[in-house]
Amino acid sequence: LEGHLTIFSPVVMFMILAMSLPIVPTMIGIFIIRRKVLTLMASQSATMSDKTTRMHVIFMRVLTLQSVLPISFSGAVGGYVVCQTGLACSPIHEHCIMEVSNL
Repeated sequence: LEGHLTIFSPVVMFMILAMSLPIVPTMIGIFIIRRKVLTLMASQSATMSDKTTRMHVIFMRVLTLQSVLPISFSGAVGGYVVCQTGLACSPIHEHCIMEVSNL
């Protein structure tokens, strides 16, 4: 088995940050675009049927929930950092990290 024994190596720290930090601007962009789309839908709702409007609202909810999924990855990274720093680490903790990252 191979792996990284410590996160304090510059290469490992860079990779963790490179995988974790892009989530924040992406989430901000998603919520800005979501708000604009909902505003546009509200202005066009007079010309849409009730069924079409409901379908669009449900579709926006599903897309928003799907876009929030990367936050669970951040939880796994946070758990990994806690385990690597020695604050709390047990087999159960390590198992939970893997389960959260597999969402």
